[in-house]
Amino acid sequence: MTPLIANFHGLGTPSDAVDAAERPYWLIKPEFLSALDCLVQSGSELLVTFDDGNLSDLEIGVPACVERGIAAIVFACSNRIGKPGYLGTAELRQIADMPQCSIGSHGADHIVWRGLEPARLAAEITESRAVLEQAVGSKIIAAGIPFGAYDRRTLQALLAAGYTKIYSSDGGPRLLANGVYPRRTLRSDNSVQSQISALLASRSALTVLRQEVRLQLKALR
Repeated sequence: MTPLIANFHGLGTPSDAVDAAERPYWLIKPEFLSALDCLVQSGSELLVTFDDGNLSDLEIGVPACVERGIAAIVFACSNRIGKPGYLGTAELRQIADMPQCSIGSHGADHIVWRGLEPARLAAEITESRAVLEQAVGSKIIAAGIPFGAYDRRTLQALLAAGYTKIYSSDGGPRLLANGVYPRRTLRSDNSVQSQISALLASRSALTVLRQEVRLQLKALR
Protein backbone atom coordinates (compact mmCIF):
# COMPACT_ATOMS: atom_id res chain seq x y z
CA MET A 1 0.00 0.00 0.00
CA THR A 2 1.23 3.51 -0.78
CA PRO A 3 1.74 5.88 2.18
CA LEU A 4 -0.78 8.45 3.31
CA ILE A 5 0.21 11.63 1.51
CA ALA A 6 -0.95 14.96 2.86
CA ASN A 7 -0.46 17.87 0.50
CA PHE A 8 -0.21 21.54 1.44
CA HIS A 9 0.21 24.84 -0.35
CA GLY A 10 0.87 28.15 1.36
CA LEU A 11 1.28 28.30 5.14
CA GLY A 12 0.72 31.24 7.45
CA THR A 13 -1.10 34.39 6.39
CA PRO A 14 -1.10 34.99 2.62
CA SER A 15 0.19 38.34 1.43
CA ASP A 16 -1.91 40.71 -0.66
CA ALA A 17 -0.06 39.40 -3.72
CA VAL A 18 -1.61 35.94 -3.37
CA ASP A 19 -4.39 35.41 -5.89
CA ALA A 20 -7.91 35.06 -4.46
CA ALA A 21 -8.24 31.61 -6.02
CA GLU A 22 -5.20 30.38 -4.09
CA ARG A 23 -6.18 31.74 -0.67
CA PRO A 24 -8.41 28.78 0.31
CA TYR A 25 -5.31 26.58 -0.01
CA TRP A 26 -3.39 28.50 2.66
CA LEU A 27 -3.40 27.14 6.21
CA ILE A 28 -2.43 29.15 9.26
CA LYS A 29 0.57 27.76 11.11
CA PRO A 30 -1.29 26.31 14.16
CA GLU A 31 -3.68 24.37 11.89
CA PHE A 32 -0.79 23.00 9.86
CA LEU A 33 1.18 21.90 12.91
CA SER A 34 -1.93 20.32 14.42
CA ALA A 35 -2.55 18.40 11.20
CA LEU A 36 1.01 17.06 11.20
CA ASP A 37 0.74 15.96 14.82
CA CYS A 38 -2.56 14.15 14.20
CA LEU A 39 -1.06 12.30 11.25
CA VAL A 40 2.07 11.33 13.18
CA GLN A 41 -0.02 10.09 16.11
CA SER A 42 -1.99 7.83 13.76
CA GLY A 43 1.08 5.67 13.29
CA SER A 44 0.57 5.54 9.51
CA GLU A 45 3.34 5.53 6.96
CA LEU A 46 3.36 9.19 6.00
CA LEU A 47 4.65 11.56 3.34
CA VAL A 48 4.03 15.31 3.20
CA THR A 49 4.21 17.33 0.00
CA PHE A 50 4.05 21.04 -0.73
CA ASP A 51 2.90 22.50 -4.07
CA ASP A 52 3.89 25.74 -5.84
CA GLY A 53 7.22 26.49 -4.12
CA ASN A 54 6.06 29.14 -1.64
CA LEU A 55 8.62 30.63 0.74
CA SER A 56 6.50 29.33 3.61
CA ASP A 57 7.64 25.82 2.67
CA LEU A 58 11.05 26.72 4.11
CA GLU A 59 9.86 29.15 6.77
CA ILE A 60 7.25 26.80 8.27
CA GLY A 61 6.52 23.58 6.40
CA VAL A 62 9.70 21.63 5.83
CA PRO A 63 11.32 22.42 9.22
CA ALA A 64 8.18 21.15 10.96
CA CYS A 65 8.38 17.92 8.96
CA VAL A 66 12.09 17.48 9.73
CA GLU A 67 11.40 18.04 13.44
CA ARG A 68 8.82 15.23 13.36
CA GLY A 69 10.84 12.87 11.18
CA ILE A 70 8.41 13.11 8.26
CA ALA A 71 9.66 12.79 4.69
CA ALA A 72 8.76 15.81 2.55
CA ILE A 73 8.80 16.79 -1.11
CA VAL A 74 8.51 20.39 -2.31
CA PHE A 75 7.05 20.67 -5.80
CA ALA A 76 8.19 23.97 -7.27
CA CYS A 77 7.18 25.78 -10.45
CA SER A 78 10.37 26.63 -12.31
CA ASN A 79 9.14 29.98 -13.66
CA ARG A 80 8.33 31.15 -10.13
CA ILE A 81 11.81 30.58 -8.72
CA GLY A 82 13.05 33.73 -7.01
CA LYS A 83 9.87 35.72 -7.52
CA PRO A 84 8.39 37.56 -4.50
CA GLY A 85 6.88 35.05 -2.10
CA TYR A 86 8.51 32.04 -3.75
CA LEU A 87 11.62 29.99 -3.11
CA GLY A 88 14.83 31.05 -4.79
CA THR A 89 17.75 28.86 -5.82
CA ALA A 90 19.45 29.10 -2.42
CA GLU A 91 16.26 28.16 -0.59
CA LEU A 92 15.60 25.20 -2.89
CA ARG A 93 19.10 23.88 -2.25
CA GLN A 94 18.67 24.39 1.47
CA ILE A 95 15.53 22.25 1.43
CA ALA A 96 17.14 19.57 -0.74
CA ASP A 97 19.96 19.29 1.80
CA MET A 98 17.60 18.67 4.73
CA PRO A 99 17.06 15.10 6.01
CA GLN A 100 14.38 13.13 4.12
CA CYS A 101 13.57 16.15 1.94
CA SER A 102 13.67 16.60 -1.82
CA ILE A 103 12.55 18.87 -4.64
CA GLY A 104 10.15 17.86 -7.40
CA SER A 105 8.71 19.56 -10.48
CA HIS A 106 5.30 21.23 -10.47
CA GLY A 107 5.79 22.37 -14.05
CA ALA A 108 6.90 25.74 -15.32
CA ASP A 109 3.83 27.99 -15.24
CA HIS A 110 1.34 26.18 -12.95
CA ILE A 111 -1.10 25.31 -15.69
CA VAL A 112 -3.21 22.21 -16.38
CA TRP A 113 -1.14 19.61 -18.24
CA ARG A 114 -4.04 17.53 -19.52
CA GLY A 115 -4.84 18.46 -23.12
CA LEU A 116 -1.66 20.46 -23.79
CA GLU A 117 -0.07 20.23 -27.20
CA PRO A 118 3.03 17.97 -27.16
CA ALA A 119 5.55 20.83 -27.36
CA ARG A 120 3.94 22.75 -24.50
CA LEU A 121 3.62 19.61 -22.39
CA ALA A 122 7.29 18.83 -23.00
CA ALA A 123 8.23 22.32 -21.86
CA GLU A 124 6.23 21.88 -18.69
CA ILE A 125 7.63 18.52 -17.68
CA THR A 126 11.17 18.45 -19.14
CA GLU A 127 12.32 22.05 -19.30
CA SER A 128 11.01 22.75 -15.81
CA ARG A 129 12.95 19.75 -14.51
CA ALA A 130 16.15 20.94 -16.18
CA VAL A 131 15.82 24.33 -14.49
CA LEU A 132 15.17 22.74 -11.10
CA GLU A 133 18.05 20.27 -11.48
CA GLN A 134 20.39 23.15 -12.19
CA ALA A 135 19.02 25.02 -9.19
CA VAL A 136 19.45 22.21 -6.67
CA GLY A 137 22.41 20.44 -8.25
CA SER A 138 20.80 17.00 -8.20
CA LYS A 139 18.49 14.81 -10.26
CA ILE A 140 14.73 15.48 -10.14
CA ILE A 141 12.71 12.25 -10.23
CA ALA A 142 9.32 13.38 -8.84
CA ALA A 143 6.51 15.33 -10.48
CA GLY A 144 3.46 16.82 -8.76
CA ILE A 145 0.65 17.16 -11.29
CA PRO A 146 -0.85 20.69 -11.17
CA PHE A 147 -4.53 20.69 -10.17
CA GLY A 148 -4.39 16.88 -10.16
CA ALA A 149 -5.50 16.91 -13.81
CA TYR A 150 -4.09 14.11 -15.93
CA ASP A 151 -4.94 11.43 -18.46
CA ARG A 152 -3.13 8.55 -20.13
CA ARG A 153 -1.17 10.84 -22.45
CA THR A 154 0.01 12.97 -19.53
CA LEU A 155 1.23 9.92 -17.63
CA GLN A 156 2.93 8.51 -20.70
CA ALA A 157 4.77 11.80 -21.25
CA LEU A 158 5.94 11.89 -17.64
CA LEU A 159 7.20 8.31 -17.75
CA ALA A 160 8.91 8.90 -21.10
CA ALA A 161 10.62 11.95 -19.63
CA GLY A 162 12.13 9.77 -16.92
CA TYR A 163 10.06 10.64 -13.86
CA THR A 164 9.85 7.67 -11.51
CA LYS A 165 7.49 9.21 -8.93
CA ILE A 166 4.27 10.89 -10.07
CA TYR A 167 1.92 12.48 -7.56
CA SER A 168 -1.73 13.32 -8.19
CA SER A 169 -4.61 14.73 -6.11
CA ASP A 170 -6.75 11.60 -6.06
CA GLY A 171 -7.01 11.18 -2.30
CA GLY A 172 -5.34 8.01 -1.14
CA PRO A 173 -3.76 5.69 -0.45
CA ARG A 174 -3.80 3.00 -3.14
CA LEU A 175 -2.94 -0.68 -3.20
CA LEU A 176 -0.12 -0.67 -5.76
CA ALA A 177 2.81 1.70 -6.12
CA ASN A 178 3.15 1.31 -9.89
CA GLY A 179 1.27 4.40 -11.06
CA VAL A 180 0.38 7.78 -9.64
CA TYR A 181 0.71 8.34 -5.92
CA PRO A 182 -2.58 9.86 -4.72
CA ARG A 183 -2.51 12.80 -2.29
CA ARG A 184 -5.14 14.64 -0.31
CA THR A 185 -4.80 18.43 -0.25
CA LEU A 186 -5.72 20.11 3.00
CA ARG A 187 -7.52 23.44 2.61
CA SER A 188 -8.60 26.21 4.95
CA ASP A 189 -12.20 26.43 3.71
CA ASN A 190 -13.13 23.17 5.42
CA SER A 191 -12.48 21.73 8.86
CA VAL A 192 -8.88 20.56 8.95
CA GLN A 193 -9.78 17.87 11.46
CA SER A 194 -12.50 16.49 9.19
CA GLN A 195 -10.03 16.40 6.30
CA ILE A 196 -7.51 14.54 8.44
CA SER A 197 -10.21 12.10 9.53
CA ALA A 198 -11.16 11.47 5.89
CA LEU A 199 -7.52 10.83 4.97
CA LEU A 200 -7.08 8.38 7.84
CA ALA A 201 -10.37 6.65 7.02
CA SER A 202 -9.15 6.06 3.47
CA ARG A 203 -6.78 3.38 4.80
CA SER A 204 -9.59 0.81 5.11
CA ALA A 205 -9.10 -2.27 2.94
CA LEU A 206 -12.32 -1.78 0.98
CA THR A 207 -11.61 1.90 0.31
CA VAL A 208 -8.07 1.14 -0.84
CA LEU A 209 -9.32 -1.58 -3.19
CA ARG A 210 -11.94 0.74 -4.68
CA GLN A 211 -9.33 3.46 -5.04
CA GLU A 212 -7.00 1.09 -6.88
CA VAL A 213 -9.68 0.08 -9.38
CA ARG A 214 -10.70 3.71 -9.94
CA LEU A 215 -7.14 4.87 -10.57
CA GLN A 216 -6.31 1.95 -12.86
CA LEU A 217 -9.33 2.90 -15.00
CA LYS A 218 -8.51 6.60 -14.86
CA ALA A 219 -5.01 5.95 -16.19
CA LEU A 220 -6.52 4.38 -19.30
CA ARG A 221 -8.51 7.45 -20.39
